[in-house]
Amino acid sequence: MKISFVEPHLELYGGIRRILELANRLTKRGHGIRNYGMWKLKLERSEVEL
Repeated sequence: MKISFVEPHLELYGGIRRILELANRLTKRGHGIRNYGMWKLKLERSEVEL
């Protein structure tokens, strides 16, 4: 099965950590996992505010 996750960042705490742990387990079972994120948009926005 192919599964995609969309995440707001890749900080290793809270729900994101759980999603990454789940993705690792599913990969070991042979599933195709892709992680998409919006962290680049947040970084660009914070650079503009500075």
